[in-house]
Amino acid sequence: MLTANDSFVIDFDKHTLETRIRNFINSQGNNEYLKQAFDLSKIYAERAVYMQSKIKSLDHWEENIANFQYRIFDKRMLFYHSSAVWRVRDNVMKHMLKPNIALMSCRQVLQSGFQHAFVTDSIADDSSISNKTRERTYIFPRFIYGSTDRQGNLFENSRDDIRHPNFTNEFIKYFYEQVHHPTTDIIAEDIFHYIYAILYSNTYRQKYQEFLKIDFPRIPFTKDYKLFKKVAPLGRQLIELHLLKGEASANPDVKFPAPGDNRVKKREYKESEDRIYVNDTQYFERIKPDIWNYYIGGYQVLDKWLKDRIGRTLSADDIKHYCKIATALAKTITIQKQIDELYPKVEETL
Repeated sequence: MLTANDSFVIDFDKHTLETRIRNFINSQGNNEYLKQAFDLSKIYAERAVYMQSKIKSLDHWEENIANFQYRIFDKRMLFYHSSAVWRVRDNVMKHMLKPNIALMSCRQVLQSGFQHAFVTDSIADDSSISNKTRERTYIFPRFIYGSTDRQGNLFENSRDDIRHPNFTNEFIKYFYEQVHHPTTDIIAEDIFHYIYAILYSNTYRQKYQEFLKIDFPRIPFTKDYKLFKKVAPLGRQLIELHLLKGEASANPDVKFPAPGDNRVKKREYKESEDRIYVNDTQYFERIKPDIWNYYIGGYQVLDKWLKDRIGRTLSADDIKHYCKIATALAKTITIQKQIDELYPKVEETL
């Protein structure tokens, strides 16, 4: 999904975005006036009046404001409508407007190596994982809503004909031929969790780094059921961490102890102090170098989040959120080591 119109359709705050859209549809003027008044991108400069008329025609345009995965650990609000967003990818993104989780990854990766996997519970941007050339973000929803042509899906819940696991019958058949165990003991979430765990194995990333540069990741499925049941829970823990949900992120280790105006003026990491300074007097502390230097996709996570907020004043929720991010990264590193202890056994049992 690509907006080509970020400054107009995206905002940190829902109320601010609603006010902007409301002012836009109530404004009088030609394309040039609307472009200047609302800082529209070049692509939309010549169609501003058309966009205005399309938004006006909506009965409840406010319902088009949705949660949006803008960057790693960076949720914002988006006015999601085809008149204002260049590429909506509704055939996929519509499934993320309802309760869901999606894997995000890239089809091609540059020389930095594969670290391009994350999860989201909302619609996602083309550059969520990376904004480098060719490193475009693809999403893979865990569930598909609505009618399905996958009749006889082994995971399908007979009490719920609305939501279906996003696996083909061919894959399900392969999976149960590979992992020899009764179908009642494994559910779709287990497979999703297992996949995510494998993508966070540093051993896997290193061994297949040349293949991971040129195509979507391919997942090795162990034939050992007991091993599968050890790996999958680690993927579940990672997903909870990366969604900042559950007990894993309830008590952040990172603190923001110094008083001040909370304004982000810089992002200076002092390794000797385990601190990230956001201005001359305020800092986040208890951040080790491996956490500060941690990358997901094309972004140094902690640095990128602060960089996008230079000049802004951090709210109490922002500060809490950043502390959770840093804590989640520290725990991610620990879980990755656990996955790497198991991964050689996966290779042995293919």
